[in-house]
Amino acid sequence: MRALLPRQQAFVYQMLESGGKMTQADAALAAGYVCANVNVARVTGFRLAHDEAVIEAMHEEGLKRMHSGAILAVSVMLEIAGDASAKTADRLKAAEMIANRVGYHTKTEQTVNVVHSVDDKAMIEKIRLLATGLGLDPKRLLGSAGVTVDAEFTEIEADIKPDLATPGAAALAADTVSEISQAKLEPIDDEEAIEW
Repeated sequence: MRALLPRQQAFVYQMLESGGKMTQADAALAAGYVCANVNVARVTGFRLAHDEAVIEAMHEEGLKRMHSGAILAVSVMLEIAGDASAKTADRLKAAEMIANRVGYHTKTEQTVNVVHSVDDKAMIEKIRLLATGLGLDPKRLLGSAGVTVDAEFTEIEADIKPDLATPGAAALAADTVSEISQAKLEPIDDEEAIEW
């Protein structure tokens, strides 16, 4: 309000005092603006009412009036709540309003039910896609949860194919297996000799 010129302040007071019943033109004239005719007064009132500083001042003064009216509002609520001759509905409403303002609020409850239904296969596929997109190994995230990973392979054939149908080939294979199973394995003390 202090940022306004004296006539602008007077315009704000005129509008507030009239409770909005006075026209903007009449408020401008009552605030001391000299206008050649009614049309000039209307334009002056319109410009004042739409000026940002004037709007802020009206808001500021309106809040001050409302705060000062709080005592009256509380008095009216107490008067109605305590008036035995008042309607029961009015007394109850006043009592509820007083209780709400001093901390005895109406209790409200909300119940929220959330149901998630997730298909395991769909969830595994979603995790696999997200992991792949982030450059992570899906097997490390999912373990043995049925993860299939696309891979390339080359099939190779061995050069030597023992023909077990040949006489003596089966006996030779059995002897070789027997020798391997009876071989004595000795522990290696030198860790550097172990090839990983």
